Amino acid sequence: MLSIMIVTPKTALPSYYESASKEYIKRLKRYCTLSLQSYDDSISLENLLSGYYTIQVSTKGLPKDSVEFSQHLQELSLGGSSKIALLLDVPFDSDDSLSLSSLSLSPELSFVCMLEQLYRAFRIWNHEPYHK
Repeated sequence: MLSIMIVTPKTALPSYYESASKEYIKRLKRYCTLSLQSYDDSISLENLLSGYYTIQVSTKGLPKDSVEFSQHLQELSLGGSSKIALLLDVPFDSDDSLSLSSLSLSPELSFVCMLEQLYRAFRIWNHEPYHK
């Protein structure tokens, strides 16, 4: 099972994002081990991300559709990368990059969108319908 860590700037989620994120986190437990890490300057990213394949998520990242993102996660898993860190607005020299959108999104909205895209990717990976 993949271990995925999402690293975000240290901010509080508004309640409307909190409920959406809780729902996706609950759904993702079936597919991966998910951990969430808030970042501030007191944390050593080198230590935190040691052993992880890192993907910087930003508007400058590589655009992928949902199927391509799912395939990318599968390729990483089959290639031996069982620990993946998704970095949202966190300064770090990453192994890879990804764009959720060419639009600028708030860190809070990016977080919820990333959870949704992870859930969608795992559903595609497992040949399961996305919509109930």
